Amino acid sequence: MARATIPIIASQATKRSDGECQALLAVATPEMFRGNAFRITGLPVDATPREITKHADKIKMMEELGQGKSVHTGAFALTTPPTVDQIREAIQRLKDPEQRIIDEFFWFWPRQFGQSASDSAIKALEGGDADTAFDIWTALETSPSDGHVAMHNIAVLRHLMALEWENHYTKTGKFTSEKKTEIEKLWRGAFKRWNLLAVDDLFWESVTARIKQLDDPRLTSGFTRRMRATLPHALDKINAELAVRYAESGRMDMARVHVQFMRETNQGLDNIEKTAELVLTPASTRLKQQIQRAKERDANSPNGTVDAVRELLDHARRTLSLFELFFGKESEARNDLSDEVATLCNRLQLDYHKATSDDQTCLATLRAILPFAVSPDLRQLIERNISVTLAKVALAPIRAICEEAATAVEANPASGEKEAHRILCATSPLLPQLSSSGLSQESINRAKDEIAIALLNCAVAFGNKTDNWKPCVSILEESLQLAVDSDVKERVTRNLDTVRKNNTLYGDLLPISSAPSLSTTNGVGFALYGCTDQEPTSGSHLSTYYFVFFWIPVFPICRYRVASTGNGYRFFGKAPLRTFDKWHLVISIGLIIWLVIAISSASNNPNRDSYTPSPSVSVPAPRLTDAPTPPTPRNYTIPSTSTAPQSFTAPSSSGTSDRGTYRVPSYISEELERDSLAIESEKAKAVGLEHRLDNAKRTLDAEQAKAEEFENQVTQLNAQVDSARRYLDRSSQVDVDDFNRKVNRYNAALATVRAQNEKTNRAVDSYNSILEEVRAQNRAVNQLVDDYNTKLRRNGR
Repeated sequence: MARATIPIIASQATKRSDGECQALLAVATPEMFRGNAFRITGLPVDATPREITKHADKIKMMEELGQGKSVHTGAFALTTPPTVDQIREAIQRLKDPEQRIIDEFFWFWPRQFGQSASDSAIKALEGGDADTAFDIWTALETSPSDGHVAMHNIAVLRHLMALEWENHYTKTGKFTSEKKTEIEKLWRGAFKRWNLLAVDDLFWESVTARIKQLDDPRLTSGFTRRMRATLPHALDKINAELAVRYAESGRMDMARVHVQFMRETNQGLDNIEKTAELVLTPASTRLKQQIQRAKERDANSPNGTVDAVRELLDHARRTLSLFELFFGKESEARNDLSDEVATLCNRLQLDYHKATSDDQTCLATLRAILPFAVSPDLRQLIERNISVTLAKVALAPIRAICEEAATAVEANPASGEKEAHRILCATSPLLPQLSSSGLSQESINRAKDEIAIALLNCAVAFGNKTDNWKPCVSILEESLQLAVDSDVKERVTRNLDTVRKNNTLYGDLLPISSAPSLSTTNGVGFALYGCTDQEPTSGSHLSTYYFVFFWIPVFPICRYRVASTGNGYRFFGKAPLRTFDKWHLVISIGLIIWLVIAISSASNNPNRDSYTPSPSVSVPAPRLTDAPTPPTPRNYTIPSTSTAPQSFTAPSSSGTSDRGTYRVPSYISEELERDSLAIESEKAKAVGLEHRLDNAKRTLDAEQAKAEEFENQVTQLNAQVDSARRYLDRSSQVDVDDFNRKVNRYNAALATVRAQNEKTNRAVDSYNSILEEVRAQNRAVNQLVDDYNTKLRRNGR
């Protein structure tokens, strides 16, 4: 859209043409009669140059005597007598032929020039009897020979009286309705006669004759022609200036009256638009100056731009009312000027917003600017700015609640459930208020989406941190009800499905920090039995964790949800025992108690037969049982299945008892002794490797915990970036900078996660390496034990 410009109203000098009397236009003001040289000096219009000089000498003499004010006499003498300087200036104007003719034109003429002293009507005026003069002229007005002189004098009299009352009213503002009616009659009486005189050839011949009578070479024959052509324009100019004065003082009713006078009079002879342009030149100039000052204030201090905008709008409102008064609301000049002011003010408020981010003030400013915008494109632009700013203001409380919750969750992910409930409680009463605030449905939907995303972030952070998924289900269901945008709905739905699956897997499970031991020694230890409540997606099931004795499950300790990894298990969490398991535990404990009581009773029986068991033929070799696989890290390499190495019992080369003894040759005994020492040495190495494995496991757990914490931070930052990107105002540099800061935080956190994952993978590799060493060492120990037992059986007797 092309930028509107203030209509250029030329000055009097640039608009002068041959057919226009500039001297007459300059005199045509509401103070025209107050500045009339004949009224100020008291001289008649037909005063000769000698009488003017004599009057000037008289003023000088009276001034020297200190009585300068006493010389002021004549028709319609001013209430406040003019000063000597004013009288002297008036006399100087009378010496200018053009000025004199114009002042004569707007003063009272005698029936015959040169006979003012004997003119009865003039004498009545000088005596203050205007009514008698009016009656005399009314009687002569229809005379074919000199009726035009009487009509001219009545027009001047009515015009003078009307302006006297108008000037009084503009100062006091006190008019009764009767007085207004009387003044309107004066105006119409004057206009009626001026309209007739403007086209009366006899009247203008009298003006020409008067010019010739003055016989001044500075007056040409064309002066009468220019006066005749300019008179309607000059008369309109008087009413136009009165209209401007009334409009600027807030009295638009009186201003419209004078515009109406302009439209009713001199029809076909005047040019109202041209006259309006002339009287509006000062107002247009002041507005252009105000626009320039606003631009300079914006360049020097954007923070104070709003004050400049308010001042400019106030000034423009008054100026535009003047254009509307003369040209109407659909005037191109008025609309172009209004659009320029609106365009500049809209740009200034944008500069202010960039400097302060003060949405409230900018919203009020935009609403003040909108009535000035006329062109559809400009109105649409400002209305869009209002809509965006209104959304920011209306959504600010909701956005603050969501951002505060995001900050709290970022610092403490476990507070996600509490923050989600706080968001719902705080925003529930705010959402209904958005519709009544005039906010668009699009902005209301945006508010709902922001709340939905904030709830989603709370649920994700809480679930990942605590593995307590049940509260997350209800939070995400609330989020899904609020979500409007299809992308937001899709994200919430996807996470809700995941949370529901996790709730199915982990809902009744207690989190565990590490996998339990599944090792046994000679059939004594811990093992998993059973497979119930299978979950196809994860391939997991519930198994009971037993203490086993000779591979017989004796005591059910708890239940775990696990998934087989081939050579071990992945543990999801701990579940409570079933009723069946509790009965099993009670029965096992009861049997043990009964057995203890039975053995105790038997040992106290004196008739009990003694029995000495035979020694075992060989020392059984201890074997290792693999422990389950550690929990799988999320973003790093899955470690190999771990094992908890068992302690060993060193075999002996000989054993004694009351009933039998192994006997071997001495050379074999020495060899067995060396083998036994070798077994102890390898066992010591195995113990050392076990300690290293324990340290590596602790290091791995610590690195895994750090990795999970960093992953949670990245997830939260990613959600914040997604939310910010969706509602990013790309026209606001403040919003763009804030979005870039969030992206930088996300990238920095992502780099930290990658570095931590590499560190965790190194810890996993170290753990797996040591684990392989432990397994190899255990195999070596077991092999030595097997060799030892084989020698013992072969050589024993």
